[in-house]
Amino acid sequence: MNIYIKVEIKERELDSRILFAFYAASRGHKILIGYESLFRNLLKYKLLKPGIVLDKSIRPKDEKIKEIKFFKKNGFKYFSLDEEGGLTHPNIELFLTKRYSEETIKLVDGIFFWGEKDANYIKSKYSKYTNKYFKTGNPR
Repeated sequence: MNIYIKVEIKERELDSRILFAFYAASRGHKILIGYESLFRNLLKYKLLKPGIVLDKSIRPKDEKIKEIKFFKKNGFKYFSLDEEGGLTHPNIELFLTKRYSEETIKLVDGIFFWGEKDANYIKSKYSKYTNKYFKTGNPR
């Protein structure tokens, strides 16, 4: 399986993404790690074979929704492991409503959560998609 791992902020995300890539590659998967613009351009020119996209967030913004739809239309599975997490945020509800929406959750194939707090909030707000939620922690 081809796995495409997005990185936004190298200093924050690269180590955990490399760890994830190492384990996936050791199980026979082909891995490409890069910035979002790399994947957008490669897909635009039909240079990416379908596979799994691991994104760092699925914020409910028009550009992100358009991008997820583009990948899905081209046969990709789309997953998110939010790098912000929100576990220590004083207002988890406010934080998570800026990070997720019903539309983005509906579009993706799965969401990995850091822990109970964020997973439980999203489960309570968007309960019909619980089959897409996975509490995994964060390799960071």
